[in-house]
Amino acid sequence: MRTLTFILTVWLLIAFTSGCSTLFSNSLYPVMVRSNAQNVQFEVFDCFQNRILTGVTPQLIVLPSSYLPFIRQRYTVLVNDPDYESAQMPVTFHIDGWYFANLFIPPLAPIAMLIIDPLSGRMFTIDNYCRNLNFNLRRTNFTSEINNIDDMPHPEVTTP
Repeated sequence: MRTLTFILTVWLLIAFTSGCSTLFSNSLYPVMVRSNAQNVQFEVFDCFQNRILTGVTPQLIVLPSSYLPFIRQRYTVLVNDPDYESAQMPVTFHIDGWYFANLFIPPLAPIAMLIIDPLSGRMFTIDNYCRNLNFNLRRTNFTSEINNIDDMPHPEVTTP
């Protein structure tokens, strides 16, 4: 009888402290940022336009999926290099399918869906197209080979 009570207690503790998304999903997701040009600088902005990190391509970054409970995060990756045209791509998230698996456990569904999974930050997952960001950058038309004012061509002056 003691063993049965212990097993039941452990099962209830696990059931009341975890939801399906919390058990089977993540709250941090890797994103690979690449470009056709090497060593191009990029910046990542959150949904409030705060710069949260900077880097150089190619680089693997890790982004959290939620901002607050029930609020998914959105990011914008901006590539800005003087030799190339600027480009940007969004990084978005959607509700994880494991979140709805809580419905298969009716007594625990309200607790898991309204408290546990949102607080853990694991109720959202990254959109598949956002896992690898590949920027195809075009060179700008303006390229300068003048590094010093002395390198500038001087107009020829002819005296009459």
